[in-house]
Amino acid sequence: MKSIYIMALGLVAAGLVASGQETKEAKIERILALTNSTATIDQMFDQIKAAMTAQASSGATPEQRAKVQETMGKMMDLSRSLVEKVRPQLVQIYADNYSDQEIDGLLAFYQSPAGRAMVQKTPALTVKIMGAMQSQMSELMPEVRRIAQEAIGQNGRPVGTTAPPVFTPPPGVPGTSGAYRIGGGVSAPMPTYQQQPGYTEEARAGKLEGSVRLSVVVDENGNPRNVVVVKPLGLGLDEKAVEAVQNWRFKPGMKDGQPVPVEAIIDVTFHLVQR
Repeated sequence: MKSIYIMALGLVAAGLVASGQETKEAKIERILALTNSTATIDQMFDQIKAAMTAQASSGATPEQRAKVQETMGKMMDLSRSLVEKVRPQLVQIYADNYSDQEIDGLLAFYQSPAGRAMVQKTPALTVKIMGAMQSQMSELMPEVRRIAQEAIGQNGRPVGTTAPPVFTPPPGVPGTSGAYRIGGGVSAPMPTYQQQPGYTEEARAGKLEGSVRLSVVVDENGNPRNVVVVKPLGLGLDEKAVEAVQNWRFKPGMKDGQPVPVEAIIDVTFHLVQR
């Protein structure tokens, strides 16, 4: 009887020791739970969506604002669905890049008050950083326009310049329009011919300058289609920007060595050059 009792205690002790040997993957799952990754990403997406919608809707009509909100909602929903799909890969990435000791350190940090505060404040912090960067870019735009003017060498003519396509998540998969997003093995389409936009008399009289942001799908033949204004400027310049970009031609985006339709964002900038 005594030997059976001792054996039972030994088995219990062995079980306790075994249960304390948590795997590296299990620790990583705990880190993801502590960082509240899904909820944090959801909150970040909501704040980014609000900021982007407010910026894109500035000066827009109610119909345009509704379209912007609908488009942003679809983009964010698609991005959220991607988060859970990549979670196993995320665990593996952590395991490949962090040692056991580093995982233990991360786990201890996120269990601390400082770690919890970091998790809680990261979404708001990200949005503020984005706002600061946008503010700095606005201050740089006059110098960017001056450099573009010198490069193009036009005198007394309105200059239309284009910004490179911006990131539109998630990359490498078809969007709601059937076109692919840039990234994830999908290259950006590159303009081969750019028609410069003209000014309207109203915009010239009002000395209106700024950028019209367009969403465009460049098909596999390099032709623009579905050109939509997502950030208007007004006084007829939105229509001028659409008219110009509809006449552009592109080297199409590529995926796995084949041309594919790709969604992109184009900024058409209007600037009155002084004589």
